[in-house]
Amino acid sequence: MPRGKMELSKKDILMENGADCPGVPLEWFVSLMGRKMSAEDPYEKTRQIFSAFDVHCHAFLKLDDFKSIFKRVAPHLLERTVLEGFCTPLMSMARSPIGSIRIYI
Repeated sequence: MPRGKMELSKKDILMENGADCPGVPLEWFVSLMGRKMSAEDPYEKTRQIFSAFDVHCHAFLKLDDFKSIFKRVAPHLLERTVLEGFCTPLMSMARSPIGSIRIYI
């Protein structure tokens, strides 16, 4: 089906005007991307990572889950490093005034 003049794609428009277009100034780009980034959920990446660790869909992580993931993605890490990565945030949470937390080890 032939496309009419009103059915130009974004790519067509960019290709037609690309040689004459000087580009987007850095300030505009930073401003546009800043607005885009601020509109995104700041915790989305954290949720994605947590979901990758929570292979059993418990909505919490056990030490064994944590060890298992690190054994697969970073087998060279010492067990002590993995333990510190798991326990350090928990210890700071336990000292917080938010309330009691459950730690599954």
